[in-house]
Amino acid sequence: MGKISKGVDCSVSNCTNSAIRSMSSKNVDSSEFSISSDSNKVYFCTEHYKSWKKSTKELRKSERARY
Repeated sequence: MGKISKGVDCSVSNCTNSAIRSMSSKNVDSSEFSISSDSNKVYFCTEHYKSWKKSTKELRKSERARY
């Protein structure tokens, strides 16, 4: 069982929602979100994952185009 299914909370400061996605902390721009943990994994709730996807859409699109 992973940490998401165990009910870990969102890593963004002042957010107590349960997480739905985890990703590497290297993929997350720390200036956009104030992440409360210093671990290698970052956990996002639905609201913060959606805003992360919208803010990095063009960057991810250009990364896929390189292949």
